[in-house]
Parts: sequence; structure tokens; C-alpha cells
Amino acid sequence: INLYDSIKTKSGYTFVGWSLSEGGSVKYQAGDEFFIPIDKTTITLYPVWQANINEIVFNANGGSGVMANQQVQTDKTVNLNDVTFYKAGYHFIGWSTSSDGEVIYANQDSYKMGTNSSYTLYAIWEANTNEIVFDANGGSGSSTQSVIEGDKAVKPTDPTREGHEFKGWYNEQ
Repeated sequence: INLYDSIKTKSGYTFVGWSLSEGGSVKYQAGDEFFIPIDKTTITLYPVWQANINEIVFNANGGSGVMANQQVQTDKTVNLNDVTFYKAGYHFIGWSTSSDGEVIYANQDSYKMGTNSSYTLYAIWEANTNEIVFDANGGSGSSTQSVIEGDKAVKPTDPTREGHEFKGWYNEQ
């Protein structure tokens, strides 16, 4: 009998040969000649599968920087690589499977590789919240505001100081 390639396929795996036991190692390759022993009328051969190496593609999704793709075998669970992307005025909050989706994976979260050859994870960004302090500079009426990146602060009530006229705010850096 001439052994042929596996009739069935297994998604995410490559057929590598035949074994004499389920879960056993390769005893025969496809194309090998095989003889059923005289004392047996049947023999069962089991396909041996090797997990494919698939990859996770990291997409900066509007951010900057470089991240190498992560190579992972089918069905293996690994921790995602540490994020190296950045986006000015934003902070990374996690990974999604779509560019505008919800966060599914945190940074360096556990990830089980599927059977496809490649999966893309998109960085999800959240605008930074900045604190602006309006200092009355010796007067009364100081205030603080939290402002999301890209938004404008609301003009606070003018401070007062006895014997002085308020002229406006300045930014000392």
C-alpha cells in the first residue's frame, strides 16, 4: 500500500506524516510504502499535525513608531509584546481587532493564537487630560481645570486683588 497525503485538513496545522497511535510521533511519511503485517487484517494510522507559525500584526492606528510582528504557533497562548507605539497628546489604552473597536486586550495581555496565518491588532488611543492652573498671583480666585487634549479651557472668573486691576492671564514657562 502506498500512503497518501492526509485526506482531511486541519485548519492552522500542516500534515507531517502518519503515526501508529493517536498523538504519537511520525512513523511514516506520505508516499512511503506500507505493508500490513501477515498476522493483522487491518491497521489504523493516525495523521500527525504540526502547528503553523502565524503572526500578530500590530497597527499603530494613527500613532507613530515601529513594532515588529509577533510570531506564534496555532493554539499557543502567549503574552502580547509590550507596546512601543506613541501618539502625541494621547495615551495607549489597549488593542482592538478593528481600528474603531473596543479594547479587547491590554498591553502585554495573554493572547491565544487562532488558526489564520495573520491577525491584526489596532492600538486604541485616549486623549490625555491636562490640568490647567489659573493662579491669582497674590489675589483671590485661583482655579484649576482639567482639559482633554485638543479642547479649550473655559475662561475662569477674573481674580481680585485689593488695589489692583486685573489685566488678563499670562503663561509663564
